Amino acid sequence: MSAGLEEQKGWDLIVGAEPELLRLDARFVFMGEGQPRYREALRRMATEHPGRIHFHEGRDRSFAHRLMAGCDLFLAPARSEPCGELQMASQRYGAAPLVHAVGGLADSVEPFDPLSGRGTGFSSNASRRGHDRLPASRALALAPARAVAKAPAQRGRA
Repeated sequence: MSAGLEEQKGWDLIVGAEPELLRLDARFVFMGEGQPRYREALRRMATEHPGRIHFHEGRDRSFAHRLMAGCDLFLAPARSEPCGELQMASQRYGAAPLVHAVGGLADSVEPFDPLSGRGTGFSSNASRRGHDRLPASRALALAPARAVAKAPAQRGRA
């Protein structure tokens, strides 16, 4: 995930989901600058879980592009997003976006359906009770192999 460290961008969900994220068979790279509470929490997470969580502090366009090119899934849990460019860029690089179904995120990411094989990413509605706070666990459950994880993103590049 690469975004300004603000609640609107969903960082409170990332920090709050730390135990859930660590139960997943995955590594996470976060990048951003902004509110000190998120910066400190991400530093702590990276320090406590080296090899599983990495935090790149600041804005670095080159690193963001390398990050998207090298990952399988791209988190974008913003609460509101009129357009959103990163989830579209992640699809171009082959990383399936995991988004909240709001604004431009909902408009640009077609939810992946494992039965039909259609879709370009994964989405959820975090504001509704009973729904995933983050769709990461569902995405990883549906995508146990790298090839399966890449299927939605390959359609996103089309």
